[in-house]
This record gives sequence, structure tokens and C-alpha cells, in this order.
Amino acid sequence: NFDGGFNLGADLGYAFLTGDADGGGCYYQPKAGYTFAEKHTVYADYKGISKEGTELSSINIGYAIKF
Repeated sequence: NFDGGFNLGADLGYAFLTGDADGGGCYYQPKAGYTFAEKHTVYADYKGISKEGTELSSINIGYAIKF
């Protein structure tokens, strides 16, 4: 029996910066999604990396399929 619907989640951790940036920072990503047809999810999230008072961030939308 499939119990789809709305879901909430978060990723927390440490991000390693690449390119001209040096070191890394605190990584966080709260997200909300809707699962339908058992294997499909559409979601929206905010992704941020904080390092010494500077923040890199983005707002994202996406689609995921479970294989």
C-alpha cells in the first residue's frame, strides 16, 4: 500500500569548497517535497554554506525518481 504525500527533510554537514575558495564551511539544506505514484518526488529546497560570516546560498526546485 503506497502512502505518498508531503514530506519534509534536512541535510546538515560540512562542505568542502573548491576552486578559488579555500577550506570549507557549515552546510545546511532544509527541503519540502511531494511524493506521488510511489517513485516520483517533486521538491523545493534552500541550500546554504556558511564560512566565517560569509554565506553562499541557492533556492532550488527539482524532481527525483526512485530506481
